[in-house]
Amino acid sequence: MAQINKQTGTYNPFLIADKLNIEVHWKNIYPRPFGETFYYGEQPIIMLSNSIKDSTERYFVLAHELGHVIEHQGLSATTHQIVDSTIKLKMRQTSLQSNCLLIFM
Repeated sequence: MAQINKQTGTYNPFLIADKLNIEVHWKNIYPRPFGETFYYGEQPIIMLSNSIKDSTERYFVLAHELGHVIEHQGLSATTHQIVDSTIKLKMRQTSLQSNCLLIFM
């Protein structure tokens, strides 16, 4: 966290996301999760639930999602790749980094 603070000059996750050019959008996500990270190509996009918009919990949820982005550097929860007409489905449980399943279809 000290390295992120040194790089961005803040501990505020909203300012960190802005300085790292990570889009944050508010959506109606019910009942959970309160946050989710998606990727558009290599660009992470974080969705936060409108239900926490006026709560201090928004800081914790965004910090958690930023942790996924920073730790996984471009890996989304589920990544689809097409290589030589073979579809590889990589399913990664990003909260449990040690669990990874690769399925060839």
